[in-house]
Amino acid sequence: MKYLSIIVPVYNVALYIKACIDGFCQQGIEEDDFEIILINDGSTDNSLQIITDIEKEHTNILILTQKNQGASVSRNQGIIYAQGKYILLVDSDDLLIPNTLSHFLEYAQRHDTDMIQGKFIKLDNVGIKKFPFPTTISPHTMEIPTKDGEAGFIENYCPQESYAVLYLYKKTFLIENGLFFMEHKYFEDIAFTVNCLLRAKCFASLPILFYIYRQHSNSIMSTMNTTKLYSMNDIIENLYSLLNERHLSNKGMQKLKDSIYASFSVNLWYLSHYRQLYPYRKEIINDLKRKVPNLSFHNSYKQRLVSFCFKYIPSLYISARYYSTRNKY
Repeated sequence: MKYLSIIVPVYNVALYIKACIDGFCQQGIEEDDFEIILINDGSTDNSLQIITDIEKEHTNILILTQKNQGASVSRNQGIIYAQGKYILLVDSDDLLIPNTLSHFLEYAQRHDTDMIQGKFIKLDNVGIKKFPFPTTISPHTMEIPTKDGEAGFIENYCPQESYAVLYLYKKTFLIENGLFFMEHKYFEDIAFTVNCLLRAKCFASLPILFYIYRQHSNSIMSTMNTTKLYSMNDIIENLYSLLNERHLSNKGMQKLKDSIYASFSVNLWYLSHYRQLYPYRKEIINDLKRKVPNLSFHNSYKQRLVSFCFKYIPSLYISARYYSTRNKY
């Protein structure tokens, strides 16, 4: 049995995919012990040719090809095909720091974890070239205790850093709980990560920097449009449903509400700051009201004020913010 499956959606990343895959082979893990699942998501550049050439040099690479359907569909396919006990999701333009995954696997097997969280750093192309990649890692994980997923959600989850790639998952945990990505949506990492954390029985956050998130100028936030705002509404609806489905502690309930508010605030900010999105404010807000009619927040005066405005005067509230913003994008 494989210890690990690394799942990578591949779409038009000819410039980055080889470096990404090379990092998997620098983890101190034998090829027989892990597999690399590359899902070619209808690439129109020479990404498929590159990964096909790389496949010839290794015994543990599986290439799946599909028409372009997005990262969420690709990841779900990878989860289904995975033969490893544990699963790591990696974006095809990102990098792993050498000699880190073996420590995650050792800890996961020793404690039989459902999820392990690691550390990451954001770098642009220039920063990656200058980054001092370590040759050895001394993580000192022996004393790191495990906790349940709700405690991990409360103590270690950051709504602004809700990246599914930061976790090592046990495959049986994902399958038995039906944990897959919402397909054909943006921001799907948010719903997936929160749902996983709230269902995990054994979780740990390790102080190991293992992942380099490559920053681009055309990130999902810098290219915001109405389709993405509607997707965020779907994510908010999914998270809000967890308030009724899960038996959470008071702290867990409050953290979930604050996480929902963080996503809600993203839509409000873009509607009130972007000229091209402002005209769609009514339809975006009405869509959210249909999906989450009882949406409200009470953790602070600001949240209570925003909740009141969302319920009674959402368009006026967004308009006031829009016209008070000097530098609209």
